[in-house]
Amino acid sequence: GTGVFSGTGIIDDVAGTFDPSQADIGVNTITYIFMTDDPVPCIGNQTIQIEILETPTAEFEPSMDTVCITEAVTLTYQGTTGINSSDYTVTDGQTFSTSEPIITFTQTGVQTISLTVIKDGCESTVYTDEVFVQPELEPISVDCSVQDIDNVEFGWNPVAGATGYSVVVTNADGSVDPAFITTDLTYGQGS
Repeated sequence: GTGVFSGTGIIDDVAGTFDPSQADIGVNTITYIFMTDDPVPCIGNQTIQIEILETPTAEFEPSMDTVCITEAVTLTYQGTTGINSSDYTVTDGQTFSTSEPIITFTQTGVQTISLTVIKDGCESTVYTDEVFVQPELEPISVDCSVQDIDNVEFGWNPVAGATGYSVVVTNADGSVDPAFITTDLTYGQGS
């Protein structure tokens, strides 16, 4: 006798090889038909159902893409709903299993965050995103080098990584003059 398999996902109808990637998400019905011709023709069949689960999608959005090392970043989960578990890893060595962790980084530079989720035994592909972590700025030291009746000349140590400086002048009576902001200056430049 001879037998033949049929149904969505069957890639070899004689051997009955089933490929989940060729099947539909959900329930797939597979049928096996067997025929004999000796001595009297006879036909029999059997069906089974194979359920294919959808592969979950892992995705998240960091609340900021550039932070100071002392700032926290919240990861907002945006992947498949109803997951059973989540696994975040950070290049600085931290791991988190909550779906929306709050991270304070331990190292500066580009930190890659990876996420894998599992739903109903199916594991997602790895999703990654990056956050640039800047070091804390050094403390500034202001020096009033020239003090006169009608002017004060002051300066400060150059601070590595600073992109600008904000100066607020407080008068003797406690009032505050408008802030003076200078940006993109080389140390010692300006008047």
